[in-house]
Amino acid sequence: MSGHVLAPRRAPYSFAELERLVQPRSVSVIGASDTPGSFGANTMANIQAGFEGRLYPVNPNRQTVFGLKCWPSVSALPEPVDLAVLIIPAASVPAALTECADCGVGSAVIYSRASPSSARPRRSRPRPPSPRSPGPAACGCWGPTASAWPIWR
Repeated sequence: MSGHVLAPRRAPYSFAELERLVQPRSVSVIGASDTPGSFGANTMANIQAGFEGRLYPVNPNRQTVFGLKCWPSVSALPEPVDLAVLIIPAASVPAALTECADCGVGSAVIYSRASPSSARPRRSRPRPPSPRSPGPAACGCWGPTASAWPIWR
């Protein structure tokens, strides 16, 4: 590992961090879509089915998704969200997580076709803090009293 600097290990999740993950008040879906059968559309439909908080689809190639205004990026959102759901190619995940961290996103669930380790950039300097994320092989998250379902079902 010559030339690589490892980031210090993070402390366990705090209650506030867990709450933003399993009981979010606001969610962004990065890679949102309303194309029938797509992973982005299924995830949006799952969340919309009962989520009572603020939902922000993010996709620079769409104006609306399921009747909601679609935002071009996380930095364009009107507020830092509690949970970002990333439905994007693995190669795009590191940049998206950096943007989420810069914008104050509390936690993230990552859906990707390649493993997160293959998408992880090689760095010679410590990584900036990023949103908390279960994984690396998470298939979503659920809180028993939460109305958001960012899971594949």
